[in-house]
Amino acid sequence: MSDSEMYAVIEQRNTLLEENAALRERVEELTERRDAYYTSYKKAMERVGELEAIVEKLPKTADGVPITPGMKVWGTSPFGGVRDPATAQLRGFFDEYPIFACEWGHNVAGRECYSTREAALAASKKEATNDTVG
Repeated sequence: MSDSEMYAVIEQRNTLLEENAALRERVEELTERRDAYYTSYKKAMERVGELEAIVEKLPKTADGVPITPGMKVWGTSPFGGVRDPATAQLRGFFDEYPIFACEWGHNVAGRECYSTREAALAASKKEATNDTVG
């Protein structure tokens, strides 16, 4: 092997070592960033769990939507169909179930309200089917 060929091989080796060191540094940098993101993700997921626990304690409509103060709710009519929307205002509790005052003229339990007109209409149709079948 001539001297020039040997110097070329040594130069190539040195270049590869430098590239390897740069890649190693980049891998370390990316690993640190990944770890930081993972830590942030874990904290965010813990917070989501805490918030879900709070939401789970809220009173819910018959279709499972948390009831918030001033929220519009729909109900089924005892004569079939859907009642106009009413504003839910918490009045108290009965056997752990929230009772709301609504514009319908009487207090209702959260489990008798629906979050959307469509949900109330579907429940009304189901009630009508159960009444005719049962």
